[in-house]
Amino acid sequence: MQREKFDLIGSVIYGASVVAVMYGFSVLPDFKGAVLLAVGTLGVIIFALYEIRTPSPVLDISLLTKKIEFLPFQTYLR
Repeated sequence: MQREKFDLIGSVIYGASVVAVMYGFSVLPDFKGAVLLAVGTLGVIIFALYEIRTPSPVLDISLLTKKIEFLPFQTYLR
C-alpha cells in the first residue's frame, strides 16, 4: 500500500479561508468583517481550483460533482 503525500499548501489555504470567513461573520457590521468575508470567499475559490489540480488533495472536489443516490431516503419517499 502506497502512502499519499500530505497536501500542506491546500491545508493552509483551506484553514486560512475558514478562519477569515468565520471571523468575518463575527465582525460583519464593521467594514473589516466585509473585507475578511470577501478574502475568505476568494480563498475558498482558490482552494477549490488548487485542489482540482493537485494529485493528492485534502478534499476531492470531484466528489461534489457526482450524483449520489441515498437509497434509504428514496425508499422513505416512495
